[in-house]
Amino acid sequence: MKKILMTLCVLSPTLMFPQDQDKTAYLALQGDTLMFALESHQCTGKIEVFGKTYECTSGYRLIIGVDVAQKPGTYPVTRKVFYDNTPQEEIVRTIQVQERHFPEKQMKPPRFSPVKNRDLEIIEINVALTEGERKYFFQNFSSLFVAPLDAITVTDEFGTKRSYTVWQKKKPVLVTSPPHRGVDLRADSGTPVRAAGNGIVVCASRFSLEGNMVIVYHGSGVYSLYMHLKEFKVHHGESVSLGKIIALSDNTGASAGPHLHFAVKIKGANVDPLYFLRKLGAKVD
Repeated sequence: MKKILMTLCVLSPTLMFPQDQDKTAYLALQGDTLMFALESHQCTGKIEVFGKTYECTSGYRLIIGVDVAQKPGTYPVTRKVFYDNTPQEEIVRTIQVQERHFPEKQMKPPRFSPVKNRDLEIIEINVALTEGERKYFFQNFSSLFVAPLDAITVTDEFGTKRSYTVWQKKKPVLVTSPPHRGVDLRADSGTPVRAAGNGIVVCASRFSLEGNMVIVYHGSGVYSLYMHLKEFKVHHGESVSLGKIIALSDNTGASAGPHLHFAVKIKGANVDPLYFLRKLGAKVD
């Protein structure tokens, strides 16, 4: 039987583990990105973790996201390797997800009115966030990525816990929003926004809260999202290359001022987009 290995790296600014085949557990933080790589060129691999199944072929990296809201705890990860469609190796290990302490922000109550047909918008967005795997399964993931703006200044961090006070029945009630699922980056109106990596545009539409939004599928279940845009420079179904200008930034949708909301999703998991970019070699500082 051939010896076929699948290695695991934890892509995090503070957590880097050696490729130690004897390890049975790995550590990760909420919002982290995990990466598996096949070391043989004649096999395929399958990873089962967090209730999802990921597949990869030889020569490609398999990217797994730890959602910002993933409950801290220990999770099994099953790694299966096949050679000519014949099972060769199955290893069960664990990933220990640790709590990450996100910033908290007290905000003024939002002034946006209830949105009509929001349910239909959510359906449209969810369709776009699965279109890549359904329609563009041939898109190979490339490890080359760049920042979406020429200059990166964070105005609201990933995972920020936002809260505000509203009055109900003459009593103050504290309302807490879900964790911030991306980063807000400083960008004047009309600033060029670039594709973070090679991919295919699966959405270029206007929404009530996200404003003008572009979603790019990069392969391996990885999507990048760009919100509150002014003008589209791409269209649905268009192939884009690393660094291509896909839009101009603005203040559309539920936004208090011109900026770019940038996010990365991996098979539905909301991961820290700047962590993701840094560990794939992009300069974001």
